[in-house]
Amino acid sequence: MYDFFVEAVKNPPSEYKADVSDQYAHEEATRLLSEAETTLAKQKRETYVSCWHIANHESFLMWKVYANNRPDSVCIKTNLIRVRNCLGKQYRIGIVRYIDFKNTFPDVNFPFLYKRAAFLQENEARIFVRSHDVGPGFDTGPGFYVDIDPEALVDEVLVSPEAPQWLVDNIKRVIELSDVAIRFRVSDLNEEPF
Repeated sequence: MYDFFVEAVKNPPSEYKADVSDQYAHEEATRLLSEAETTLAKQKRETYVSCWHIANHESFLMWKVYANNRPDSVCIKTNLIRVRNCLGKQYRIGIVRYIDFKNTFPDVNFPFLYKRAAFLQENEARIFVRSHDVGPGFDTGPGFYVDIDPEALVDEVLVSPEAPQWLVDNIKRVIELSDVAIRFRVSDLNEEPF
């Protein structure tokens, strides 16, 4: 990024064209890099992010990577329209862009919507909010509670294909006792396809 700033200072748009010394370009690049780092550090402290996998189908890889082969894992199926309708206007939703950080820079206003190209298979959407957008007196701890209507958000609860029967029964019972109309099923990834 430093090299990018040096080149940008040395080669401004034509309406700002001026002879720029190497020393000035390096000083300005250092200043700009410092400002960018300060801004990014502040955003990192003040932004809360919830990550979701986007797919039309259940993903074997996501069960393996994110559920860590744990049989007690659960997947919540929804869509971005349901998410948007459940949250206030201060929450934003974005699709992650997977880039090569050596050749491309993230947008400094939304750096958390960028990830290394090696993670492309995650196909991620992120819901995010900045602490100052949530309201006065907001506790900037490690997380916070968001009041939502589960029936409006959740399309289906999907239990790990490895789940033991007692867990399946307990999750089903919790949904019933909650008196919410949410579909529930066990993943069929371990079943024979035909």
